[in-house]
Amino acid sequence: MIKNRTSIKIKGLNQERIVNTISKNITIFNFKREGDISEFEIEFRNRKKIKKVLSQEKIEILSITQNGFWEDARKMLTSFGIMIGLILSICVYIIQYFFIWRIEINGIENGSQITKYV
Repeated sequence: MIKNRTSIKIKGLNQERIVNTISKNITIFNFKREGDISEFEIEFRNRKKIKKVLSQEKIEILSITQNGFWEDARKMLTSFGIMIGLILSICVYIIQYFFIWRIEINGIENGSQITKYV
């Protein structure tokens, strides 16, 4: 899940020819074909190039899903529950950091009795 990949489903004529021309410039992972629908994965940084090529070739893009660490991080940041919990935890930590914990030792002035036991 660390690698950022984009999964694309396409539908159209001459898919093999187009996928072959794309694969000369861009690495394609996990290519699957079911009937007239093909699905493959590419690296996240190449998604705009693929969209441009597929639209020029008049191939219908059925779905584009993104997977990987950055996509999961984006989903977590948009989740309000996690963000509120994180902010509250940081606030509690900062507030408790400002308290001064006092330690008092009550005893005698000279340490003769203490050194006797040590």
